[in-house]
Amino acid sequence: MPRKKDQRENKPIEDYETHIQREFKITKSNMLVQRARFTLTAHEQKILAFCFSKIKPTDTELKPVVVSFTEYCKLCGLDPNSGGNSKNIKASIKNLRDKSFWLTEEDGTENLIGWLSRARLRNREGKIELQLDPELTKHLIALYGNFTQLSFLSELTMRSGYSIRLYELLKSYTNIGYLQITPEELRRLLACEQYVNFKDLRNRVLDIATKEINSYATDITITWQPIRKGKGGKVIRIDFTIYKRDSKASRRAQINDHLILDNGV
Repeated sequence: MPRKKDQRENKPIEDYETHIQREFKITKSNMLVQRARFTLTAHEQKILAFCFSKIKPTDTELKPVVVSFTEYCKLCGLDPNSGGNSKNIKASIKNLRDKSFWLTEEDGTENLIGWLSRARLRNREGKIELQLDPELTKHLIALYGNFTQLSFLSELTMRSGYSIRLYELLKSYTNIGYLQITPEELRRLLACEQYVNFKDLRNRVLDIATKEINSYATDITITWQPIRKGKGGKVIRIDFTIYKRDSKASRRAQINDHLILDNGV
């Protein structure tokens, strides 16, 4: 009987390595996940997720992240030959370098923190160099408790920035299995205060994010229901239920195979 071929033999080595890198995990402090308030596009969040995924458990400081433009595009399911992608990646990096966010500490102190302290496009080498802001160190390095581990692959496949943000928030509550939150607080954390009407919040944020999380997240699925004040009254709370997903290799591979080109820039 002929030997059964390993599926990896049908793929170029670099494709297999890309799949492996997509399986990397991201670890953040719960404070960063649960208390940060920021407005970032899906692609800006994916660039950060890429940087976070490169942090090793043994690291003692935030090191510069250097990657070739082609490798980054392959990892994110983007066409490296597209001039539009190159332009959009450059714009997203600039936005991350320019943007900052508020993080509320346990004592109520609010810290204004940047995402990137340095960004360089080494054009002759075809490489991107990014340095995370040192203020993020305590939220990403040497975390021994009160942290959340996230799936890099899951975030790569999501198209909506709200989906990525809600996925991270709910993943941080997996151990208790639920989150009860007011619409006002959810709008604040997801930076979608423009959707004052709950119908708009549901249609433009919650329904889309729920569908993407349940379709693409490798580690959780979610349900939610609005809690109203009286029959047919105003929504005063949103109750999320979070279920752990069996992270089988087949499920991860299925998502990997559906990571299509130009998915999120």
